[in-house]
Amino acid sequence: MVDRPGKHSGGAMRSGDRVRIVAQLINAADGYHVWSERYDRKLQDVFGVQDEIARTIAERLEVSLEPELQQRLASTGTRDVEAYQLYLRGRFHWNKRSLDGLPKAVECFQQAIANDPDYAVAYAGLADAYNMLSFRNVLPANEAMPKAMAAATNALKLDPRRAEPHVSLGYASFTYDRDWPAAGRHFEQALALNRSYVLSHSHYALYLTSRGRFQESLTIGKRALELDPAAPAVSNILGVLLYAARQFDQAIRQCEQTLEMDPNYQFAYVMLAQVYSVAGLYKNAVLTLEKVLATRRSPWELALLGYAHARSGGRATALEIIAELERTKAAFESALCFALVYAGLNEFDQAFAWLEKACEERPNRLAYIKVEPLWDPLRSDPRFKDLMGRLGLPD
Repeated sequence: MVDRPGKHSGGAMRSGDRVRIVAQLINAADGYHVWSERYDRKLQDVFGVQDEIARTIAERLEVSLEPELQQRLASTGTRDVEAYQLYLRGRFHWNKRSLDGLPKAVECFQQAIANDPDYAVAYAGLADAYNMLSFRNVLPANEAMPKAMAAATNALKLDPRRAEPHVSLGYASFTYDRDWPAAGRHFEQALALNRSYVLSHSHYALYLTSRGRFQESLTIGKRALELDPAAPAVSNILGVLLYAARQFDQAIRQCEQTLEMDPNYQFAYVMLAQVYSVAGLYKNAVLTLEKVLATRRSPWELALLGYAHARSGGRATALEIIAELERTKAAFESALCFALVYAGLNEFDQAFAWLEKACEERPNRLAYIKVEPLWDPLRSDPRFKDLMGRLGLPD
């Protein structure tokens, strides 16, 4: 095997039942075009073209691959073209992480599974969609997360050699089951199976951050961005890691880089507002959140706005936001939203009462409470340490 760094690129165009695929292999060090080829095929031949491209790239890189590894490299997990297309559409909607896109992702993954009930990766996609629906407070965790775990478990049974189900189960294990050792095992297995799968890195980094292992998480989070440097979601996760590690200036820069990739990526605005709030830049936080809330007044973003007002002395506005949260029926509202605003107001009894309710709801965000800077007002209270112990958070 030669040490020749490279990257592949290209594109695909479809016209009726025909598809044209242009593949290129480029030396990443100097931009030299090692190889390029155009493939004109019928749509049903697309999987054969993928196999051919994978073999050609391996040959051009002078890589010696075992037959089983060659098969895994080219494998899509299905031979049903429509199921594959539905899976890709599902990932497209999922990658946006939007409140509108996530239900569409669920629908696409479910349709892919209906077309091919043995499509393991589609089950993993469905698990990831339910994981995110829970994280975004679209569905209660106690409703969404069991569905996520069931889908991921099905995926693992169908194909135990895939990294994707391990990542889905790893995320659910620490954000919902509160089983950090199991989560660690799943992420390590995912990396062993496929070190090029981006979510293996980015979600493992989130797990490490939840345990306070910041240096490791940042190293792995940066590796995820190297693997997919144009993905706003991956860039935003690195911003989350920097924020949790209290590297606030770098976190702000990372959020800005994410928004350069996609000015409409809402998660980056929310993350930026959180950094502003904990860094004491409350006016910036309020302006950023008002921009997000102008399109949809989602509970978590509304709670963040209440927190920013509370920390900057705007008690009356913070209480008005609590009243609005009580009236809002558009989406599921986690008790964590109320706890956050009361924490900002330094009303500790109310904050801990709502946190107790949140423990029963099991929202994904609670997994990060050990390191989440937003909860700093509560850390000196003995009840906070007791809460972390009951959540099973490791020391």
